[in-house]
Amino acid sequence: MRINGNSFPEDMEDLFVVFGAVMRCMRSMNLHLSLPAFLAVLFTMTGLFSSGYKMAFHPDVTETYFLSLICSVIFYLSAQFMIMLSASITNELANNVKCVVQCLPYRNAIQDPKRKFKLKKYLNQNNSLALWKVYVMDWSLIVTSIGTLLTYGILIGTLGKDM
Repeated sequence: MRINGNSFPEDMEDLFVVFGAVMRCMRSMNLHLSLPAFLAVLFTMTGLFSSGYKMAFHPDVTETYFLSLICSVIFYLSAQFMIMLSASITNELANNVKCVVQCLPYRNAIQDPKRKFKLKKYLNQNNSLALWKVYVMDWSLIVTSIGTLLTYGILIGTLGKDM
């Protein structure tokens, strides 16, 4: 497909329409699901910390109780990763698509002023999935959350042994 000065294929205009629909969907998801996602991540981190602390610092644990702790750690970790990985990948792909759409020649191609305004609005808005509209989900959040759990676990476990 070749684009010259004043012509614009229908496929490109359809691409802009789909891009707008995806950005509206992401904004709606962030509006309605950011608080439940925050609470889910908070509860899974609490469960992970509790189970990991019991596994590491309680010496008189039976095999069945230890197995139940391992199962709970696997459950909480998988739930947390499902939320955080999917949101991080979605945000990364949305940013990539936004960059591609910004590079497309749309200034002279879209004749309808309403569509041109909507496209510019979507390109200028930050549409990303966040935890309670506070922290945008990205790869660093995943590493930070696991590091925080380990740090607090070691800190509280060390302080608990001294008392």
